[in-house]
Amino acid sequence: GVAFIQDGLHIDANPAYLALFGYDSMDDLQGATFLDLVSPEQQKLLRDVLRGGDAATQEAPLEHDLTCRRADGTEFRARLLAASAEIDNEPCLRLILQALDGTRAAGQTGAGAGGEDTGQMPGLPRLLAEIEAHVDATHRGVERPFAIFYIRVKDSINLLRDQGLTNGLELLDGFAVTLAAAVAGRGFLARLNQDGFGLIVDGLAEFDAKTLAEQIAATVSLPSHATTRDSAAPDCDIGYYLVRDRAAAAEDILNAAYRLCLD
Repeated sequence: GVAFIQDGLHIDANPAYLALFGYDSMDDLQGATFLDLVSPEQQKLLRDVLRGGDAATQEAPLEHDLTCRRADGTEFRARLLAASAEIDNEPCLRLILQALDGTRAAGQTGAGAGGEDTGQMPGLPRLLAEIEAHVDATHRGVERPFAIFYIRVKDSINLLRDQGLTNGLELLDGFAVTLAAAVAGRGFLARLNQDGFGLIVDGLAEFDAKTLAEQIAATVSLPSHATTRDSAAPDCDIGYYLVRDRAAAAEDILNAAYRLCLD
């Protein structure tokens, strides 16, 4: 689930976040601070992190494992990823909650809010289904124009060779979490394999899609010790493709973005 908070208060949250904590609507959630949703033993740890001033200066996402409390008082373990964001030009924090004990919000299939997938299971079927939901049954018309991005970590084979399999996979998982934080609430993100991700964002024009690709390339990176390449060079390649008036099979749409990523 994904939520946005200022000074610990919820500004917005998606349905997966509401369901995870057992709230029926945003109106019900607005009566609770985020600290109210965390066990008392961990509230002191998070208090400074959740202050609005920290959101403006926070350069990298913060990650914590928490014991969370639902509206009915029951508890579950979850991983919190907190990153700085903006709403209406005001600084805030974007929170991503991923259950650790098998608990899922109603209707979830392994993806987080808006479809963000930070786990290790390939999300190809979910991404293809999301593409299908944007086009008509004949695959000739587009019901909801969108941009599709294919994002690939550079030199992942060399990364696994140099860092070792277990360390290399951990670094790729870290890239996935950072990417999810960067695009949370903006579209549908799915991890397609070890080093590749698909992202669908509705209603983007060419300039907006290019800007988003540049933002991702500039801000989403591997840990500095993970690569010997120039630190100013992006750690990922991105190809994107706009789908507006005419459509094709979901696989062909994804393959178009994939080929552009390789060019």
